[in-house]
Amino acid sequence: MCQNNSKYDQDHIEGDLGEQDEQIEEELGADGRPVGVEKEEFTPYPFDVKKISIVLRQISLSNIVRRIQRGSIIQAEIQRRADLWKTGMKSRLIESIILKIPLPFFYASEDINGTLHIIDGLQRISAIRGYLVDKKFKLKDLEFLSELEGKKFDDLDEELKIRIDETELHFRSCIQLRSDA
Repeated sequence: MCQNNSKYDQDHIEGDLGEQDEQIEEELGADGRPVGVEKEEFTPYPFDVKKISIVLRQISLSNIVRRIQRGSIIQAEIQRRADLWKTGMKSRLIESIILKIPLPFFYASEDINGTLHIIDGLQRISAIRGYLVDKKFKLKDLEFLSELEGKKFDDLDEELKIRIDETELHFRSCIQLRSDA
């Protein structure tokens, strides 16, 4: 294990800590020595279960698109990165929407501003964003609607666009109740 215990480093660390009014407790490494990272308090239950509620919401795809454009649907911090699916997989999701095949629930936490932080369903939201908002890809590798191969959203017939816009997505949202409620 490589350690850097130079006099400069030790003085620099102590000097930085000494300039603050309060003592900062540090995380300890496996060897029991401070690792130079501020210790965070661990709370196994970071919320009061009496102050949260899980609600079922149905949101039309046209409203999802507007929320994505306004930034009120975002990736939760705990999520892996977005946009991992290949174009064929994204295209088959869009095909499912056109065919009115029900999609699995999306799970999100909803903050006090109404922003949905996606917990489960990020790849599906990314595919929807890529096709309907960013218009990044053309449909490919479709299973049932091969006549739509190579089409971007703007290339679809108006009837299909309306069908997509009116599709209802189901969300389970975890919301924090107001303390005055």
